[in-house]
Formats: sequence, structure tokens, C-alpha cells
Amino acid sequence: MSKYVIFTDAAGDFPKDYCDEKKFVIIPMDVIIDEVTTSYGGDSTEAERSAFYEKIEAGALPTTAQVTTYIFEEEFRSYLAKGEDILYIGFSSGISGTYASSQMAAKNLAQEFPDRKVICIDTIAATSGLALLMKRAIENKDAGMSIEDNASDIESIKQNVQHWFTVNDLFHLKRGGRVSAVQAVIGTALAVKPILTLNTTGKIINVESIRGQKKALMKMVEIFNQNATDATEDIIITSVNNPESAEYVEKLLLETGKVKNVYHSSMSPVIATHTGSGIILLTYFGLANRTD
Repeated sequence: MSKYVIFTDAAGDFPKDYCDEKKFVIIPMDVIIDEVTTSYGGDSTEAERSAFYEKIEAGALPTTAQVTTYIFEEEFRSYLAKGEDILYIGFSSGISGTYASSQMAAKNLAQEFPDRKVICIDTIAATSGLALLMKRAIENKDAGMSIEDNASDIESIKQNVQHWFTVNDLFHLKRGGRVSAVQAVIGTALAVKPILTLNTTGKIINVESIRGQKKALMKMVEIFNQNATDATEDIIITSVNNPESAEYVEKLLLETGKVKNVYHSSMSPVIATHTGSGIILLTYFGLANRTD
């Protein structure tokens, strides 16, 4: 069985000590804020993230840049040259063109390294949803699974990754085209909170709108209670500058009796750029019942 390296990108958010970071490689992604470009590779500190969140709350409007084919080729080439294959577990193609760049890089490198494999997976996942899949892929590899079987397993389970979230700042969703300007203004005035998820193609959709954040958080826990299975072990609460809500959700989750392990992570600037401050996201393996 050939040696292989597991890659992901900086769209993933990993709780502390959730995955062994020595067992995978993160491809950096760029965030541009106040005309300054910063490359994030999953190693930003809590202080750096807090400073970024403060800029968003003060009105800064950051943007991100997808990973280019050239960057993928450069990142992959050094490992292929050492005789190692690549398993890339990537950011949802429903949100970013990054996965398409990885595919093009794999195609180009196949000519340069005809005896090596580069397998790219569109996880249709993001942030801590990627963390769930990465942990599984690492465990598969540690158990001796081949790159092909590992890729097949991740493909077979990716529709089970649940993403449910709500945001405080509807104007960030307006910038991304998820709500209209009128909806953002009226929703903010009425304290309406959207319940959002990723659908079968990894695109963000608005499932329901609820007045009041606590009620929105309760609704997400209700959805968890419906979607959790006997195989649901880990649930990750990912947030941006909203510790009180994160703790409240954990309390509600524990009351369901269906949670074994609750992890917390703060969202990286790569994703927080598009969600704004205050987001609460729940990710876990549940029923494969994503909507179209």
C-alpha cells in the first residue's frame, strides 16, 4: 500500500485537541481586510481571531480569495516528489471554487507524476463539518486503510454531516446574496434569526426564520434531537464572539441525553468574513436527510 498524505484547507475549523494536527496538512487561504492580505493556515491564535472579530463588529468589510490551481500544485508537488499520494478533503464546491482549483491541479500533476495519485473530495462541508470528516479520515488511515478505501468511506458518509446555524448580522448574509436588503432591514428590526443549513450540494439555504436568538438556538437543538442517531458521538459548537450562546446551546444539548462529546471551536477569519459576528453553528454526524 502506497504512502499518502491527508490535506484540507483553511475553511475548516478544528476544536483544540480534536484532531492530531501533525497528521494532516492545511492549505492556507487569504483574507483581505483594510487593504491588507493575511494568509490563514489554521494556525491563527485566539488573540488574532478576536482582533479580526472586533474589526468586523466595527464595520470592516473583509473579503476572501479562493485557493488557486497554482497554489494547489505547489502544495501537492513536494509530497508527490517524495513518493507520497495525496488525499485532499476540501471545502464545499457549493460555497467556493476552491475544490475546482484542486481538481485542475490534480489533472495537471498527473502528467508530471503519472505513478502517483491525487484524490480530491468535495465534502459539501465547511468549518467544523470538515473537522468531523478529517477526524474520520485520520482514524481510517491510522487503521491501515488505503487511500482509495479512505476516499470511498468519506464519500459515503459526507451527506450525514449536519450543519445548522444562525447568525446575528443579517447584513453579512445580504452581502453574500442569502437574503435581500429588505429582508435584512426588516429582519434586524424585528430581531428575526434565520435557521440555515447546507443542502445536498453544499450550498447555504435558509430553512426557517424565528424571532429571537434563544428561540432560534432552541430550534437548532430540536433539529439535532430529530437528526441524531446512535452513531452520533461528537457535536461541535462553532461560534464567533458569542460565548454565552455557545454555553447555552451546550446546556440544551446535554439535556437531550443524546450527546456523548461536546466540543467548542471559534470560527476562522476565512468563514467569519462571510457570517459576521455572533454566529452559532452545530455540526455532527446525523441522518443523511439533507434537503435539496
